[in-house]
This record gives sequence, C-alpha cells and structure tokens, in this order.
Amino acid sequence: MSRRHHQEPSEALGFKDSRWEITERFIVAAKKVQQKPVTYKWVSKFLENRADDLEVLREMARNRRPPHCFYGRCDRILVEMRAHILVYKKIRSEMQYAHYLMEMYAMIIGALTLDSSGRDEEADHADSEVTDMTDEIWEKCEKLHDRTIDASRADLDGFWLRLNWPIDGCCCAQCEKLKYHMYGSR
Repeated sequence: MSRRHHQEPSEALGFKDSRWEITERFIVAAKKVQQKPVTYKWVSKFLENRADDLEVLREMARNRRPPHCFYGRCDRILVEMRAHILVYKKIRSEMQYAHYLMEMYAMIIGALTLDSSGRDEEADHADSEVTDMTDEIWEKCEKLHDRTIDASRADLDGFWLRLNWPIDGCCCAQCEKLKYHMYGSR
C-alpha cells in the first residue's frame, strides 16, 4: 500500500484531464463538507493530499511552455493550501467556511492552464465560473447568522483576491482579463 490514501493524478492522463480530476475532487469534497459530518482533521488531510496533486500538475508543465504566470499561480495556491491546512489542524475554523474554500479551490485550479493564448476552453470556462460562483458564495455568506461571518467573509475575500490577481510580467489571456477587470480598459 502506498503512503498516501489517495490516488495521484496520472501523468498518462495529461494535464487537462489531471486538472479536471483535481477540480472534481474539490467539488465532491465541498458537497461532503456541506452534508456533514466531516472533521477538521479530514479537511486538513484532504488539503494536504491536494497540495501533493498540485505538485504533480507543476511537474507535468515542466517540459512544456506554460504562460509566465503558471508557476506563480501554483505557488500562490500552495501557500494558501498550506495556510488552510494549519488553520484546520490548529484553529478549527468554521466548517461552512471550509465548504466555500473547497468550491473556490475547485474553480481556481480548474482555471490553471498551460495555454497562454486563451484557447483552453475548459480553463476559460472555469475562469468564467469563478466570477459567477463568487457572487453566489457571498450571497450565501450573508445569510449565515454567526459572529464569525465577518471574519470568515474577510478571509474568503482576501483568499480570493490573492489567488485572482494578475502575475506581474505575464501577458497571457487570463492575466490580461484580470488586469482589464481590475483596471478597466486603458
């Protein structure tokens, strides 16, 4: 038996299929967290395994020519995951927050692409879904009647901004789209 209890995305599947596989794992996890009962330990372990999966995606890009932002986006995602792993191991953050995080990670990882031209339809679709999902998540957050909601919402907002920021020096379609949404047309 392997040291991990999950199956890593396969190099044979290719980047797009592996990206979808990871995204799908987050979608399933979001539903599981929402349906309860899952433990803080389960959330932490799930994120640890997905961080390993993201490393596999990074490795798949090694012999290709990804956009300038690809590794920077992966690094940002890994930093956030590692922070959330600690949060769920030590602080025991509110579980509804975990549900929203899972959904956000699904869309953000789904938008990772090796194509700087914007012709990766699945990534473009995930990128568009991210915007729609964000509005829906904020509406759900507003309905929670809890003292932690303001802090959780601020955490989610900060998380979202850190992961949806254009990477300096990148002119790929995704970064250009983010720049346009942030700064408007120039």
